[in-house]
Amino acid sequence: MMTASLPTFEPPLGDGDTRVLNGRTRFFKRPLFVAVLSVLATLIICGVAGLFIYFGFGISLPEQINVSFLRPVNVKSGDSFDIEVRIENLMNRPRVLDSIDVYDGFLDGVLIGSSSPRWRSSSRFFGQFVSYDFQLAIPANGETVVKFHAQGLKPGDFMGDWDVCVDGSSSCVSEVLRTIVSD
Repeated sequence: MMTASLPTFEPPLGDGDTRVLNGRTRFFKRPLFVAVLSVLATLIICGVAGLFIYFGFGISLPEQINVSFLRPVNVKSGDSFDIEVRIENLMNRPRVLDSIDVYDGFLDGVLIGSSSPRWRSSSRFFGQFVSYDFQLAIPANGETVVKFHAQGLKPGDFMGDWDVCVDGSSSCVSEVLRTIVSD
């Protein structure tokens, strides 16, 4: 007796179907594909937002403020020295020195022990910098001076941003300071 094989009909693969075709498993999972694309889009958007925050695109320069620094560039390890920050207000109204932020590149070789006048509090942010909160008045058409009392910790060439923030933490003048600590 002869048996004839009848052709079989296989419906086309739909979403979520898994079939073995020619010895290979084939997955057609449109929802999985859409989910992966959604996750990637979310990561890209969050990454771009993080860059804006990290690189300070939301930070503006305070109007009519001049900031100058007086400090030695070369110090010996273990020696104490001062870093004077002079904030000049060119407006006809009083302003507020919100904070001075010092980045770790500088603090890796320099210890800041205190300031005159004293800061109200200090906080470490993002493992990147220390923010010294002052809330000091800067008189109209006047100036405020803050002296940081520092010490060279170890030999090396240390530099990092100093952000002087006036009238809020997002309105800052930034300058890179460098201190070379020798034996």
